[in-house]
Amino acid sequence: MNQMAQDYRVYAVDGEGQRQPLSVHGLVIELEPGKELELVLQAHPNHPGQLLVRTGSELEAGSAGGSLAVLVVRPGGCNQLHLAVEHHPWRDLS
Repeated sequence: MNQMAQDYRVYAVDGEGQRQPLSVHGLVIELEPGKELELVLQAHPNHPGQLLVRTGSELEAGSAGGSLAVLVVRPGGCNQLHLAVEHHPWRDLS
């Protein structure tokens, strides 16, 4: 059975904690120039109830040089995670 991906419900939260619904398929958060996180807000049929977070890829770096964007996850407490993006030199290991 081929299920269609459904968007998660998404809200913008203002400074007073009020929620405003958004109609988007994803969000891109620029942490600083060249360091972005993308939140994919469509449920994958094989992974419902999970959130996909991604950053750059080895395809962007290419095999001739450049850097590899790495998603770094650090615990922040029992119900918090800190997400960061680090860039490392690209090396072709083949």
